This record gives sequence, C-alpha cells and structure tokens, in this order.
Amino acid sequence: MTIRKGNKIFISHSGHDKAFAILVAERLRAGDMDAWIDTQRILVGDDILGQIGDGLATMDLLILIVSQSALQSEWVRRELAYATTREVERTETLILPFIIDQTAFAELPWQIASRNGRRIEPNQAGATSIAEAVKEVLTRRVQPRMLQPSPVGFTRDPRVDQLTKNVRLGDYPSAERAAIAIVKETDSNGRNAVFEKLLDYQDTDDEDLLWQALPTIESVAELAPSLVSRHQLGRLASHRNFSVRSTAAAICHDWALNFPQLVPIDMLLKLAVPE
Repeated sequence: MTIRKGNKIFISHSGHDKAFAILVAERLRAGDMDAWIDTQRILVGDDILGQIGDGLATMDLLILIVSQSALQSEWVRRELAYATTREVERTETLILPFIIDQTAFAELPWQIASRNGRRIEPNQAGATSIAEAVKEVLTRRVQPRMLQPSPVGFTRDPRVDQLTKNVRLGDYPSAERAAIAIVKETDSNGRNAVFEKLLDYQDTDDEDLLWQALPTIESVAELAPSLVSRHQLGRLASHRNFSVRSTAAAICHDWALNFPQLVPIDMLLKLAVPE
C-alpha cells in the first residue's frame, strides 16, 4: 500500500542548519510529500507566528533536526512543545528526531529522550535516510487497522490489558506505574510471566495496544533490567516496526547511563546504523 500524496511534513530546525533542512525538504518532495519549511512558506510581510502556527496545526509529522544550535533555539523549543501536545492528543507518533552533530543523547529534550534519536550526517545520504524513515511511518499509519491480521501466535492477555489500560502516549508516569505493578509479579525464581506476555505485544498490529506496551516495556527494563534477557532485547532490536526498534534503542540508552555493563555492544552498534 502506498502513502497518500501530499502528507505535510514540518521540518523543525535552527537557522544554522538551514541548508540541510532545505535538502531534506527537497528529498521529501521527491517522494510526493509536502515539506513545510519556514523560508519557503513565509513570504515578506507574512505573519510569522501565524504561518508557523498553521504549518504545525496541519502537519502529519514533525522532523526534528537536532544539533547544539537547535537545542538553543527558542523557535525549535516552541515547535517541539506544540508537537508533543498534539502527540498526546492524537496518541500517535508525530516527532521524528535526527541528530546531525555530536549532541549526546543525554542532552536531548525530555520529550524525545527515550526515543531512538537516529544519528545521521547532514548530507544527501542523511536526507535520504530521513525521507525513508518518514515514508515507513506514514505507510504504517495508513494501513486500515481492522484489516491488519495479527501475526500468527499473538494473543492478548487479560492481565497485561488490565495493567496497561491507563498508559497513554507521552505519559511516562502512567507507564512507570504499570511497570511497577508488573515487576511485582516476579516470582521467587526471578521469572515474570506477565512481562513475558507483555513482550508479545510488540507483535500486535493494533497501534493503541502497541503504544501502551512499548513505554511499559521500557519502564520495566529500567526498573528491573534483570527481567530483560539478551534474546528478548534482540527480538525488539530486530523487529520490523521502527517504533519497536526505537524502544530497544531507548533501553540500551537507559542502560548505558545507569548499567553500562549490561549494554550488548554488538546490538547497540546495529541499532546505531540507519536502515
């Protein structure tokens, strides 16, 4: 299934990264997507705030070009804050961050700190990588939810459904509460059957279930890393779904900060390479 022509992609960037932002816009348009970039949409005499507000209000996705300059930009901060609010309201991914300099993951704004902030070069190859990632997200979004069969072997679990029912996209405290309840299910042998069932939710094609499961999985990994085996992390890291792979990257990032000895370097290197 192809994506709808004319999807509006807002490119949030600093003035210092303008040349690369224009390159990204050109690559998106080559793929029949409508790239919104300020210098090409705001004319002399236009209301700057009004034009940017219209662009944000009608966007399908926001590409965040991350750099030290962008992190210091008040415009970028405002655009990110608005997009975060819309993510929570729509309960779907809107912000795709791409790091183009040596900015450390620990420096990322809290809204995207747990995501797979893909590191790319600010060149033609990097612009192509962004366009391909955008296309993947949009293609997945337009697939009719009711027509998507769940992968063979996936079944919902009543206990998991009950514990994760209040988890909302972007609401990390709700995911942490669910994770605490799940960690409590660990038996005396260190096995947690509920968490094992939760991991199966990475294979659901129901986006609501997926967005309840992924932040909860990440929170469990942070609270009780011993529950996540190398095999389980590898399953996340090699998943067909970009958001699931992003969760694996976020877990590796959390562990690198708090439990560096647990990070499987070979898996981390695989996740760091754009696909």
